[in-house]
Amino acid sequence: MFFHIPVLINEVLEFMVLQNFTVFVDATLGSGGHAEAMLERANKDAILIGIDRDLDAVLFAKKRLESKFPNRVKLYQAKFSELPQVFEEAGVSSVDAFFFDLGASLYQIENPKRGFSYTTDGPLDMRMGLSKLSAYDIVNTYTESELEKIFLQYGEERHSRKIAKEIVKARTKHPITRTGELSYIIRNAVPEINKIKTLARIFQALRIAVNDELNELRQGLEIAINALREKGRIGVIAYHSLEDRITKDIFRKYSSTCICPPSLPVCTCNAKRVLKILTKHPLKPKDEEIASNRRARSARFRVAERIKEGSR
Repeated sequence: MFFHIPVLINEVLEFMVLQNFTVFVDATLGSGGHAEAMLERANKDAILIGIDRDLDAVLFAKKRLESKFPNRVKLYQAKFSELPQVFEEAGVSSVDAFFFDLGASLYQIENPKRGFSYTTDGPLDMRMGLSKLSAYDIVNTYTESELEKIFLQYGEERHSRKIAKEIVKARTKHPITRTGELSYIIRNAVPEINKIKTLARIFQALRIAVNDELNELRQGLEIAINALREKGRIGVIAYHSLEDRITKDIFRKYSSTCICPPSLPVCTCNAKRVLKILTKHPLKPKDEEIASNRRARSARFRVAERIKEGSR
């Protein structure tokens, strides 16, 4: 089933849907839960452009949204880096609200055929869509040092070297083709107490590498900020520290008047402040929401507003 409960929905609507906003972008469309809620809250002239890498998500959201909001929805299969082409096709040059709900969807994780989960056996894939590289390719062709770097950089896993070594050893006998095989190798490479968290970190690291998620996020945030109208808003829900750190750093970059190293006596960066951060600290779900939707437990929501260049 594709449907899942949208996370932090009340906070998203409060910060992202103002009555004078007419152009919304949902850059992580999924099953369309946030998009539907935003369109219901927005004024009746507002339109929403939705993108997702996953064609299944786009097709599901089309059925959900287009009949309910005729002539107000334009949906595309695309990556964040392809947003300029989407804007051109949609006939849009500037945006009032830009929303990102990062990470893999519940549908992707719970569908064994997609190969995202270490709890169910499936083909070693992990492609969200629009990616030629698969987890199979990485696991079976990357060198031991390349695997270690991925696990350390994208999973922040302290057993990265040992796991990479055991993967390379195992694949000399035959290619690793299934998530179950990979899980077995990882389980036998680490102490009992660390197994579940380590599995989650390694699978996360592979998923990020397969889909180039962090580079796509950086590009997407830059594109979004530059496309915002004055007083427009950008909101990002992140679920792990790597995504949240990138969001925080880019928001800080565009909300500062100088990004030079502190050691420089004179500013040379010529940075222009174009954002005002609206959430001093990221918003987190309340206990009641976590109780009803466990996916929400690690969510962190940051929001910023586009301001006139150089203003304070």
